Formats: sequence, structure tokens, C-alpha cells
Amino acid sequence: TKLRDDVNSMHQYCLTSLLLLLLIFTATINTSAQEEDFGGYYSITVKHDINKWLSAAITPEIRFNENHSELEMALIEGDVSAKLNKHFDLGGYYRFGVKQVNPDYEERIHRLGVYGKASYRLKPFDLSYRCMFMQQYTNIHSSENGMVPEKVLRHKLSIQYSKKKYAIEPFAYGELYQTLAPESE
Repeated sequence: TKLRDDVNSMHQYCLTSLLLLLLIFTATINTSAQEEDFGGYYSITVKHDINKWLSAAITPEIRFNENHSELEMALIEGDVSAKLNKHFDLGGYYRFGVKQVNPDYEERIHRLGVYGKASYRLKPFDLSYRCMFMQQYTNIHSSENGMVPEKVLRHKLSIQYSKKKYAIEPFAYGELYQTLAPESE
């Protein structure tokens, strides 16, 4: 039991150190924040464990802005992830969305991403950090740069209330992102 306690302490120390390093790193880069009025995102995720280490999920979502007075976007995401061990996952995902830019114009968005995720359970909460590299194509064949996608590195910290006896798990998260390309962004 002493060895198990030492290993658990080491996992906690490593995860805490990693999260602090990532927060310090992301605090030194240019960031942006929401500038609009209150909005809301509503989604539901259906997840299926394919086997002991591989799972898939699908998530439809709608987003509102301007104090819930306007529909901003409707999207659907597909996600596949592999569990490396108790604390680390690798995965990839695809998103298709339709964004209402104004009443007369909609954008079609295709997003591809790969990510690594570290998580730790601190009962009754699940803490996690996800780092994702993604490419986003908007209205293919119509951008100023032709087929040049937007490339972004995203850092997401989340906390989720998770009790095994409940099917609903509320959560909150914060996300920092850095645009890598095109350089004009």
C-alpha cells in the first residue's frame, strides 16, 4: 500500500506540474476572449465503448448568442479516442457546422483535430486538460486563400461533477487557443 500511495502521489504531482506549466505557457501567448453578450451552448453526447481501450462518441449541439436571442450555429461532432492508461487518452475528431453569420449568409465549417488528454479523478470531480491541434475549413473553395485552412492549437481545462449514480454530469471549462496559420489571423 505504501508503494501505491507513493505512485498516486507522484501522479498527482506530475499532473499538477503539467497543468501549471501549461497555464504559464498559455498565459504568455496572445489570447482573445468572448466580446459578445451572453450566449449559450446546448449539447448532448452519446458515447459507446467499443472495447476496453477504444471508444466513440457523437455530439449534436446548438449555440445561441446575443442573450439567447439569435441562433449562432448548429453542429455535429464525431470523436474516437484510445485510452493509453488510467490518466491519458489520444483521439481524433471531425466537426461539421453551419454558422449563421447574418440573416442572409451561412458558413459551412469542417473541422478536423487530433488531441491528447490528461485526466484525474478527485472525488466527486473529474479534472482534465486537453491539448488539440486542429484544422478548420470554412466554405471550401471560397476563401481568399483558396484551400488554406485555419490551424489552431487549443488548450482546454475542465472540471466535471461526476457521481456514478447519476446519468447527468454537469461541467465547466475554459479554453485558450493560439492561431498558428494563416499568418494574417
